[in-house]
Amino acid sequence: MIGVRGSGEPALQAPYDTNFGPTVGAIGEDLKSEGALVYGLPYEAAKVAPFEAPTGQGELEAQVWKYWRLADGSRAQAAEAARNLTAWALRFGDSLRGGSEQLQGDIITRVAQCPNQKIVLTGYSQGAWVIRKALDALSHLPNWNQIKDSISGIGFVADPDHLLAPPELPKGLEDRTSGVCAPDDPVCNPPFTAAHSERCFPELTILCSHLRYGTESTPQTEPKTGVQAVTDFLRKRL
Repeated sequence: MIGVRGSGEPALQAPYDTNFGPTVGAIGEDLKSEGALVYGLPYEAAKVAPFEAPTGQGELEAQVWKYWRLADGSRAQAAEAARNLTAWALRFGDSLRGGSEQLQGDIITRVAQCPNQKIVLTGYSQGAWVIRKALDALSHLPNWNQIKDSISGIGFVADPDHLLAPPELPKGLEDRTSGVCAPDDPVCNPPFTAAHSERCFPELTILCSHLRYGTESTPQTEPKTGVQAVTDFLRKRL
């Protein structure tokens, strides 16, 4: 199992293995306990700066926050903040591209070394986008059919495909793919509502359902159940 963590999730997240983060880490732990080899992709996983209050770690973050909060500022202020938002978007794009390239290389190596192994992929939020981007690129390789045969399952958690239009999955993988999205998660289930605005913007909080997947405090009637559904799906695909 290759797990790809979401935006801003820490690479080191006890009790899970390095680079998993807390969301896909819960899936990895379950599969690992049953004998699967699990691996967390070591990419940047840049945070979604516009949705977070500044921490004082950088001017870019503060400027993006100003843009996000801007209501009646001058045109000059808006233009300045927009330029910084563009800079953040480029950094986020670099994170996606870097993760995609790492994942492509990892899959290519694993298939070359062991053509008969089964590979399952799981990604949370930005991690789901990384998986989509990587598979789209791999589908153009001459040995794509061999690679596709090795990918036996894909599990998405809060996949932003409806919000940000990442690449479609290559044909032939639909029946090997499952995912979960909380009904009030603005990232994977837009459009935005008043509840989204109150709980998720302009600052993400634990009340936002997008941050509640796999948390111990989440009731069984909320997204944690869905994360378990992804785990069960991938277990059957291994």
